[in-house]
Amino acid sequence: HSINEKRIENIKKVFNDYKESNFEKIKDINVVSLSDFIWDNFSSNNKDIKEVYEEKYFMDQHLFELDKDYEVVKNELSIKYLLENSIEKEFAKPITLILGQGGVGKSTLTETLVNKINKRYTSKRAILIKAEILKNALKDSIDNISLTIDSIFDLYNLYLKYIDTDVMNFELNNKNIFNLSILSGNIILIIDGLDEFAGLLKEKFNLNN
Repeated sequence: HSINEKRIENIKKVFNDYKESNFEKIKDINVVSLSDFIWDNFSSNNKDIKEVYEEKYFMDQHLFELDKDYEVVKNELSIKYLLENSIEKEFAKPITLILGQGGVGKSTLTETLVNKINKRYTSKRAILIKAEILKNALKDSIDNISLTIDSIFDLYNLYLKYIDTDVMNFELNNKNIFNLSILSGNIILIIDGLDEFAGLLKEKFNLNN
């Protein structure tokens, strides 16, 4: 069972125990989680999965989770670690930052992870934003962009505007619904090359926000 399903079962159990002594006042209950409500009413237009390109012979590697003193506290295969600790864990931290030298396979990992998430979960969609694609799309027109990137929606919207929509696996143009979908866990945003965006967009990219 998912976390939402377990919570709903617990609520129904409490309700049914109460209902036995108050059956004349209460007839029935319908419990819907916030994430399911948002998905069913706002995000479900994107239920069709559009796979992103991934390397055919992907070989999973280990991720090392460090504590504040840079001591290794976890050492697991990357896909297993990210699914269990960043998505399925009930109180998972909202941001996971993966660091590594160039060429170790971070981009390949993001492509594989997006497809894994979109195949595995029925009411979640992973969006992949790649700095390399946006860099190639913008080329010499970066100075003509008037938009300042103050939020993840701004970055997503810029990416959606300047790339071929065939490579985007999710389209959601309403900022409020996008933010709600992020907060509820329906959208999992994966950014490949966050440092490259800062270098590409310079003062237009507000990383603090």
